Amino acid sequence: MQLRQLVVGFDEIIELTNDDFGYSGLRATSLIRLGYLGVVPESEMVGDIRVIAAARYHRLMQQLSDFLKPQ
Repeated sequence: MQLRQLVVGFDEIIELTNDDFGYSGLRATSLIRLGYLGVVPESEMVGDIRVIAAARYHRLMQQLSDFLKPQ
């Protein structure tokens, strides 16, 4: 994990102590980087896609939407 890449107020840390960590499929504290999104073809995916809490998902989507809105 490279927390030094965290953009405060934009990215989000998901930690072992978070309620949704167990559902995430992550093995260690990790960083959800909204500024580093990409598309990966299904054929290149390794492992399962897991979930995060609905509240975290909606918060992240709102942050991303706010960022992308014209100023």
